[in-house]
Amino acid sequence: MKNFKRGLRRLSHLAIRPGFHKPMLLLLSPTRRLEHRLVRTLYRKALEAGFSMIRNSYNVRPNSIHSDKYLNLWPTLAEAVRQARRLRLLDSYGLRILDLGCGTGCFLYAGQCFGHDVLGLDVDTDPIYNDMTRILRVPRIVHTIRPFEHLPDLGPPFDLITAFSICFDCHDSSDIWLEDQWTFFLDDCRRRLAPRGRLYFQFNPATRQDFEFLPDGVAAMMRRLPGATLSRNKELLLIQT
Repeated sequence: MKNFKRGLRRLSHLAIRPGFHKPMLLLLSPTRRLEHRLVRTLYRKALEAGFSMIRNSYNVRPNSIHSDKYLNLWPTLAEAVRQARRLRLLDSYGLRILDLGCGTGCFLYAGQCFGHDVLGLDVDTDPIYNDMTRILRVPRIVHTIRPFEHLPDLGPPFDLITAFSICFDCHDSSDIWLEDQWTFFLDDCRRRLAPRGRLYFQFNPATRQDFEFLPDGVAAMMRRLPGATLSRNKELLLIQT
């Protein structure tokens, strides 16, 4: 029975890949079939917008570090669709969304295609970030997040502020953010939320530290915040106003 279930899980992951045989999709749950259709649509629109030219231009660079992580677009879009579903973006319309450290903009691209008003924030030092946000038409503010510095003027309040695979907290260095830095930053973010707005952060593993995701003191502080829920493994933070 365990091997059978493991086989089904493997098929469900394979089925989100392009070119997977349609009859195999019948083995998936209705939710996974919906995700597959959405990813297929987003992928086709990205190809029409010029993704193939960008992929080809980076693949011919012998020292490019981007081929696997950023240019394998289908699984990246699949994860963006799953995140959108978890955040109930498929069940709503017209939300104002800010993604901090938006990278190539795939999550916001999905949100925009689902009818939301999106804005990204990130640095512009990586050419592939610039190229991908351009072809996906993801609006972006160029800004470096630093401790004890407010975010720039981003316009009207947001219904949702997200950050995935967070790096701005310097979690792999001796300058890692502690309670004071996070308190300042989260207060700044909360002031930019609309009534009943949400803050959703996904932290990166701290592979060079003696803890996972967050120091215990930071985790304890976050769990004390009004409306905050931090996952047991300290990877996910949700704050609702």
